[in-house]
Amino acid sequence: MTSNVIYELAGIKVIWSPVYAVFEVWRKVEDGSGWCWECAADTPEQEEAVLIADQIFFKSKQHVDYVPEPVEDEEVPGYGDYYESGIDF
Repeated sequence: MTSNVIYELAGIKVIWSPVYAVFEVWRKVEDGSGWCWECAADTPEQEEAVLIADQIFFKSKQHVDYVPEPVEDEEVPGYGDYYESGIDF
């Protein structure tokens, strides 16, 4: 995952993928031989991606012992608003 991580929550990440102009939700899963990353969803809307990440987190057992850390609000440099990107699907 070489893209910009915009949200992270105990093994779940939302990243901006500039190649596809979408926000991807990745989660860490156990595959028998260790841990790997799995793309759970993608969407052009950042708010929807964060909601999906939260839903995955709260449906798992991870939230029981989780203590959130304060996160600074960061803008993804150079990519601005999705609707102003000029990318036509």
